[in-house]
Order: sequence, then C-alpha cells, then structure tokens
Amino acid sequence: MSIQEKRLLSVLAGIDFEPGTIESLVANADEMRPILLRIANGKESKADRYMRKNAIGLLGHVADVGCVKVLADLLGHDRVEYRANAIRSLGRIDDPKAAKALQAHLTKTDLPLSEGKVTVLCLEKFGPRAATTAIKTFRDRFEREKKTSPGLKRDLKTFDEVTKTIETRT
Repeated sequence: MSIQEKRLLSVLAGIDFEPGTIESLVANADEMRPILLRIANGKESKADRYMRKNAIGLLGHVADVGCVKVLADLLGHDRVEYRANAIRSLGRIDDPKAAKALQAHLTKTDLPLSEGKVTVLCLEKFGPRAATTAIKTFRDRFEREKKTSPGLKRDLKTFDEVTKTIETRT
C-alpha cells in the first residue's frame, strides 16, 4: 500500500469534510481518484463502511466522467448512506451521464420519498427537459403518497420551483 493510500484511508477514517481536507484531495485528484474509486467499489479490504461512505461522498468533489459509472451503480446499493452520497456526488459532476443516472434513479417506483427529494435538488443544476419530466413524475407520486404530511405544501412548492428554474434555463 502506497503512502498516498495510507494517508487517504486515514483521512477517510476520521473525515468531517472540512474545506481544507476537500481542497487537498481536489488538488491531488489525479492521485486520489483511483484510490477513492477502489474504496467506493468496496475493493479495498482496509476500508470499513464509514470510510466507503466517505469515499463515495468525496468522489463528487474530485470526480470526472470516469466516476459516473461507479456512482450510478451505487444508486442501487442496499445501504441508504451509499445511495445518498452517490446522489450528491453525481449532482456535483457536470456531465449528461450523471444527469441521466439521476433521472433514471428518480423514476424507480420503490424510491424512498426522502431520497427522491435529494435527487430532485441535485437534478436542478442540469437543466435538460428530461429532468423536468422526471421531477414532475416524481412530484405527482410524492403528492399521492404523502396525503397528510405537514411539510407537503413546502415540498411540492420546492419541486415546482426546481421545475420552473430548469424550464427557464432551457
């Protein structure tokens, strides 16, 4: 194991996502990306679940198109924290493939509503018309399933605002 790998595993074990830590990883992205990808994929025996969750979250900060497939695959993982970090990381990658992965995730019929809300907010930055369709579909499902939620009006307003913002940019 290289010094970089040991350093990264140490950071992931105690990370609290301070700006200095993220900036350091971004500055060394070329060296760190392959290690983060291996950890995110679960192929690093010295990394525990917490470290893996953190690696998935960091991929959005140092990511390029090459990270999209790994992150998209993690959208189907059983662990909610892996999916949540994969959603946020995909939302930080400025690439149509990341948007497509998020759109596909939003159409899952068994998608938890809280996870859908995060996905909607991440899709906002992409702006393609397909995103508005996915968001509107999710919004309608959300409205049907949350008939008496105290935050329902606020959440529906957020979905409508996101859709409006996307539509004005396209």
